[in-house]
Amino acid sequence: MKKESKMRGVLVAGLTVLAIAGRGVAATLDVDVDPTTWEIVGTSYPVNGQDQQASHTYSLCNVLYRYYTYGAFAAVNVWNVNDHMTPLESLDGCNNIFYIDRAAHWGYLCNTGYNGTGNGTSGSIDVAKAFSNGDLYIGGSFPSAGGWGNSANFSCFRWTEGWSGVNGISASDAVTGMSFNGVYQLQVYVSGPNPCVRGPLSSGGGPGELCPPFGTPPLWNEWHLDFPSGYWSD
Repeated sequence: MKKESKMRGVLVAGLTVLAIAGRGVAATLDVDVDPTTWEIVGTSYPVNGQDQQASHTYSLCNVLYRYYTYGAFAAVNVWNVNDHMTPLESLDGCNNIFYIDRAAHWGYLCNTGYNGTGNGTSGSIDVAKAFSNGDLYIGGSFPSAGGWGNSANFSCFRWTEGWSGVNGISASDAVTGMSFNGVYQLQVYVSGPNPCVRGPLSSGGGPGELCPPFGTPPLWNEWHLDFPSGYWSD
C-alpha cells in the first residue's frame, strides 16, 4: 500500500504542476503526519507554506496554536506516515488552505466567517504571516478570499471571526512576499509595474488606494491590531 501511495503522489504531483501552471486548482494533497505529534513530515507535492504557526492567548494566559498549510490544492487527505491503509482524516473543499490543531490531533477547514460558507480562496495562496493575536494574513493570486468580494490577492483569516468580513481590502496584482520591518509593520510585496493596494489609509479611515513606487512595499499597520483596525501606509 505504501508503494501505491507513492505512485499516487507522483501522479497527483504531475497533475498539480499542470493545474498550477494554468492557475487552476484541481488536485488532492496527501499529507503525511507524525501520528504522535501531528507534525507534517511530507506532502505528495510541494506547497507554499507548511505547518506555519499562529498563536492566540486567551484569558489566564492560556495559549492555543494552529499550524497552517497553504498553496494550491482542492482537498486534503491526512495520513499516518507509517500506515497508508486508511486516511486519518479527509478534508473536502479546502480551497488552498487548512490548519492542524496538534493538541486535538485533527485538521480543519478554514470555512468560518462571511455567511459561514466561504471556504479558502479562489486561487493560489503564496505567502502568509501570523499577527500577535493569531490572525493569519495571506497573499497570492486569488480573485477573492472567504467568499468575500473585493478581497483580491490580500486578505486575513482571523482567529476568532474567520474570514475577514471586511470588504474592499485588496491588492491590484499578485502578492509575492510579506515580511515584518523593525516597527511591527507588515511589508507587502505586490507584483506588476503599477502595484496598488486598497483599504483604509489611516486608523479607522474609510476606503482608499495607495500606489507606492515600484519596488517599495506598502505597509499594513500593524502587528498587534485586529484586521478591521488595520490601515495602509508607505
